[in-house]
Amino acid sequence: MILYQKDIRTVLRSTQVNSGIRKFSNKFSSTQMKSTDVLLRIHDLAERYKEISWASFILASKANMLAVLAEGALVVSRDLKIPKKYECASINPLLIGADKLGAWFAKNSLYDIASNLRVRF
Repeated sequence: MILYQKDIRTVLRSTQVNSGIRKFSNKFSSTQMKSTDVLLRIHDLAERYKEISWASFILASKANMLAVLAEGALVVSRDLKIPKKYECASINPLLIGADKLGAWFAKNSLYDIASNLRVRF
């Protein structure tokens, strides 16, 4: 749900996947941005949207869009292609942002994610 926050999406869009989650989080404390409060909001946003996120996960799982691999409890996309008639240009920034976050989360430990995004698990 953090992707619905325009200020977070803007910084996410300007951060390359290879730069990593640390570079992303450091941008909020840069002299140009001066918005460390944005990072502090992430935990509250995640907490507020926990139920809807879980319901979305269940729906995606039942629709066979996700697979949960028993080994390592890994959740992976089934790479379903969205039919052209259902494509919506307005969600493309959300999809790109989700891909970046997913790549960073996959490469980092929970400790690194929590310390960089200032969240608690």
